[in-house]
Amino acid sequence: MSTNYCGSNINQLSVHLVHFVSSSNQTAGNPESNLAVLFFAWITILATLGVALATLYQAYAAKQTVQEMKASRKLEQTPHLRFMLNVRELVVVFLKVVNIGKAAAVDIHITVVFKKDDKAIEERPYDTEAILPLESTELILPEPQFDYMLNKFTHIYVNGNYSDIFGQPYTVTQSIDVKKFVDSIKKAKISAGLGKPLFQPNNFMPP
Repeated sequence: MSTNYCGSNINQLSVHLVHFVSSSNQTAGNPESNLAVLFFAWITILATLGVALATLYQAYAAKQTVQEMKASRKLEQTPHLRFMLNVRELVVVFLKVVNIGKAAAVDIHITVVFKKDDKAIEERPYDTEAILPLESTELILPEPQFDYMLNKFTHIYVNGNYSDIFGQPYTVTQSIDVKKFVDSIKKAKISAGLGKPLFQPNNFMPP
């Protein structure tokens, strides 16, 4: 529709130019008439170009709107797995995986690698059939005690893949700096007046 409209404007411009040439030939001996015709021709050209540009911009804006609507609809049908550390009562820590997307993640195959500095100390697979939107599950860490987990590992690396219900594949690649996590929790403990370790293994040993 916009192409036809632009073509119509161009045809109108051609007609005006023909009239301009004809008028110029008929009024060659009248300078004032020539100036009037020339002025009218330029106004017509500028107006026609303005309408054509406005039409092209409207077509571009409509196309962008359609693309944004498609992207929004795709986002509403996309799963998104996210891994994070979850501490309970400042005592026990779990690795939590949650689907923060708006669609189910299925056929999930994840590998979790625990490293102390740059040395891998343990690798664990995590495979499950599905995680629904906003659903989460917790994985046990090699050392779940908050006050002692850094003695076991300092980084967690997550790699794997999953898909949506239509078979569209997705990948997850994530790293967690455990030391930064522990430091942030310790700062919160100090602010709350809980500077000492809350969990002492000897307290749970038989007498």
